[in-house]
Amino acid sequence: MHHRNDTVQLALGAAPLVLPEPVDHLLAQLAEQRSDEPSVGGSWMFPGAVTVRPCNVEQLTRRLNRLGIRVRPARSAALRDLVCDVPAVVRP
Repeated sequence: MHHRNDTVQLALGAAPLVLPEPVDHLLAQLAEQRSDEPSVGGSWMFPGAVTVRPCNVEQLTRRLNRLGIRVRPARSAALRDLVCDVPAVVRP
């Protein structure tokens, strides 16, 4: 996780994600809390059942669902937005 130009960015892949409010502040607080207690969850932001490994997709999905965050609709909406950004095929 990085702080740049008043934004909080989370690196999950090649390109970091700029997190929107209020998620940015919540994740920054979580990162600070984790750095104060390095033994909790090892160095992972989202520790799994075994603290030396990150949680997997299923574990993270269950955790988010318990908080009322439905992953599938959010994923579908993100994919729709990406499709809208792809230019139409131009044929000669």
